[in-house]
Amino acid sequence: MVWTGRDVIIWGGAGENTPVFLGDGARYDPDSDTWISLPMTGAPQPRANHAMIWTGSTLVIWGGTGYDEFGRQVPLASGARYTATTDTWTPITTQGAPTPRRAAAAVWVAPWLIYWGGISFQQELMLTGGRY
Repeated sequence: MVWTGRDVIIWGGAGENTPVFLGDGARYDPDSDTWISLPMTGAPQPRANHAMIWTGSTLVIWGGTGYDEFGRQVPLASGARYTATTDTWTPITTQGAPTPRRAAAAVWVAPWLIYWGGISFQQELMLTGGRY
């Protein structure tokens, strides 16, 4: 979940009482007490335990736990950007990206997203990261 200064945006996570990862989200406007669904076109694959930050104009989602092509839970090295003003998703390049991980920390230090740590596929703590 992130706060944009006007709305709360939520995306992804795990289903209640189920191991299914979610690939949807919404914006909540507390002034009007309304929810608006985020578009599904271009959204990242379903995931939980992902890093999610607000840059001041864009939501960035990276990493987390998802499913591979065989339905196994795996750490991810992928993500996308959501631009609220255009209500669109854009994939993030994976070239030069950190290795797959879940539960990493992310912070926005303009103009960079700093991504660090997390847990590897082998369940080891990661002492590496990257910037985007």
